[in-house]
Parts: sequence; structure tokens; C-alpha cells
Amino acid sequence: MEINIIYGLLIFILSIFQSIFGLGLLALGTPILLIIGFSFIESLFLLLPCSITVSLITFLSLDKNSLDVKIIKDFIFLSIPGILTGLVIIFFYELSINFKILIGFTIIASLFLKKFIREGISYNRTVKKIISLFIGLIHGISNMGGSFLSIYLMTLYSEKTQIRYHLTFAYIFFAITQLIFLSMAYIELLNLRVMMNYILVSITGTILGNIFEKYLGNSIFIKILNTCIFITAIVLITDSFNILFYISSY
Repeated sequence: MEINIIYGLLIFILSIFQSIFGLGLLALGTPILLIIGFSFIESLFLLLPCSITVSLITFLSLDKNSLDVKIIKDFIFLSIPGILTGLVIIFFYELSINFKILIGFTIIASLFLKKFIREGISYNRTVKKIISLFIGLIHGISNMGGSFLSIYLMTLYSEKTQIRYHLTFAYIFFAITQLIFLSMAYIELLNLRVMMNYILVSITGTILGNIFEKYLGNSIFIKILNTCIFITAIVLITDSFNILFYISSY
């Protein structure tokens, strides 16, 4: 019972964070749950329904004039096939991949991605399409596509409203695609009662997060987003190397 309260508190805090910054439950929740001892698939079943809930509520509250239709089309038609490809890889090779190291270095790479795509990307549709496909593949394999996506969006937009809007929209499609696939491939792990309990927690967190967001300035928004992603990566990579050191000592 106590452990469920801890998980509920984690979902509540991450739901607040995601409703403010556009990501959190998957980008931050996945490495946290892996460190705790969850398998990658178990983490997804816990986090995906909550992520969909937070994203849908937040999306409906945002200004629709911030939407860039071309970017959204790339997310839908290119990143989703990438996600499905990544999920198929996971289905067959989950046990042979060290997800902690993979996810950690994925986050670090995403923080430096903007240095390589900032110049000239605004008018290059081909590059944008390739990035969308790559983000989908990374998300399907590691659940960390949101880290890449947030950095990518920060190279395109300077306002937090636009970043939040596109992150939120993308996560709706990301999470729904993953949940449908996993529900078919791992139906024995699906627990609707537990899922509904955590969804209710997410709704509460989302309401509070959308209230707090109104008091957060643009520059602080960017700094907190980058800092949290970086800290998560460092913790995850450090934990991975500690495990490898422990194994090698025997």
C-alpha cells in the first residue's frame, strides 16, 4: 500500500511538471522507474495512460493559433512509423539492451542537438522530416523522444507557448501509438483498475500544473527544462555504470 502511495506521488509530481513544460511523465518518469527496478515495458504501462491524460487536458487549454501545421504533419506521418519500428525492436530485443545507458546518452545527445540543427533548419523541410522520423525511432526504443523533440522545438521557437503546444500535441500521438501496440503485444500486463487510479492522480496534477504555468517566465521555462533533462541523464548514466562496476567485481 505504501509503495503505491509513493508511485502515486511520483505520477502526481510528474503530471504537474508535464502540464507546465510539455514533457515529464515519459522523459523523466521512465529513467526514474528504471532506476527503481521497473522493466521498460512495466514503466510504459504505468506512464503512458497518465501521459495521454495530461497531454489531452493541457492541449485543450492552449491557444490553437500557436500550431504549426507542417510540423504537426511531420510528427504524425513520420515519427509514428519510427515509433512502431522502435517498439518492434523492443519486442524482440528488450532483454539484450541496457536501457539505462541508452536513455542516458540519448538525453545528453538531445541537449547538444540544437547546436547542429539551429542554422538553416527553418527552411529545410527534408531535414525536418528526417528529424521527425529519428525522434519517433528513438522514442519507440527508449521512450526518450520527448527529450530530442524538446530541444528540436527550442531551435524552431523561442516562446514557451509554442514549445508546450507542439510537445503536448506530439505526446498525444506518441503515447497513444505506444499504448495500442503494447496492449496488443503484452496484454497480460494490462491492469485497467490500476491504470484508472493513476489517471485520476494525473488529472489533479494537470489542473495544478496549468495554474502554476501562468506564473512562469519564458527564460526560466527554458532553463528549467534543459536542467531537468540534463540531471536525469547524469543520474541514469551514473546508475548504469555503478551496476556494470558491481557486476564486473564478481
